[in-house]
Amino acid sequence: MAAKQQGITLKAKPEYVTLDPNFKPLPKNGHLTEIDPTFATMKPAIDAAMVGLWDFTEWEPFREAWKAPAPMPEGCPTDIVTSVQRVPVRDGADVEIKVYKSPRARKDAVLALKMHGGGWAIGSHGTEEADNLMVAGNPDVVLVSVDYRL
Repeated sequence: MAAKQQGITLKAKPEYVTLDPNFKPLPKNGHLTEIDPTFATMKPAIDAAMVGLWDFTEWEPFREAWKAPAPMPEGCPTDIVTSVQRVPVRDGADVEIKVYKSPRARKDAVLALKMHGGGWAIGSHGTEEADNLMVAGNPDVVLVSVDYRL
C-alpha cells in the first residue's frame, strides 16, 4: 500500500513490468535491447547499491542517499584533477560546481557543462561521477558539473 507524505506518494515496493520471455525485438532497433557487456559486468554492484534506496519512507534521507557515489567501472581514470567552487546565480544564491580536468588537458580544450540526473529533486556530482571522470580523461575536454539547487 502506498503511503502519502508531504504531497509525495511512496510505494511500499518497486513495481516492475515482467517482459514476455518469448518477446523478440524488431530487426531495426533490436540491438538496443541487448545489455552492453561493460554495463553487464557492473550491473550486480549497481543493483546491490540500489536495493536500500527503496526502503526510505521520508524524503530527506532518500535524497541524501542519492548523493553517494556510484561504483567506479574498470578503466575509469584515477588521475583526474578536481576542484570545487561556489558560483553566484542570478537570484544571488550560490551553487556548487565541480571542475574535472585531466593532468594532460590541452590549453584549448572544450568546456563541457554537465547537469546531473535526478529530475531536479535528487542527485549530486557523485550521481554521475564515473561519467564525469571518463569524459575528463580526454585531454581535449574539461568538464564542469553543476550541483544545482534541488
